[in-house]
Amino acid sequence: MTAGRGTLFMCAASDIIVPALGMTSSDNQFRSDGVNQSNAIDVLCVIILIAYLLHFALPALGGAFSEDEMMSVYIHWFTGTLKSLWENVCFWKGIGRPGGALYYLPLYHFFRLNPQPYRIAQISVLAASIPMVYHLARLLCIFALGGIPWSSCFLLSRSTGHFSL
Repeated sequence: MTAGRGTLFMCAASDIIVPALGMTSSDNQFRSDGVNQSNAIDVLCVIILIAYLLHFALPALGGAFSEDEMMSVYIHWFTGTLKSLWENVCFWKGIGRPGGALYYLPLYHFFRLNPQPYRIAQISVLAASIPMVYHLARLLCIFALGGIPWSSCFLLSRSTGHFSL
């Protein structure tokens, strides 16, 4: 791309990375049907990581509340919905964990003290975060072939120790 008078010089990241790695345009890893093989590998890695998480987390669906959860439910219930929402707006005042109200108050409103919906919500949040963390790790590690994103999401999926049986 040429830089004319009054225009900015712009280039794509691939213009810098591909020559630096000595790659050619034939190294794109595209199959004849147009599917990018690295994207297929990424999807497969994310599916394996979610399956791994669910393998260890689903037995926790029958678990009871921990003392910390009962305390959090009480604190947010006692504080009330409006004040808890206001604490989310004024998060800099150091009131504790105002974001917990967004989690505990709706669950308490609909399910009271049945621990199973709380466990389902926890597992769902963890499972939904795996693709996001994998994608972020993939963006941060352009030169990695999957090892670093895989290991960071593996550590995330191992965080099921929070669930009590």
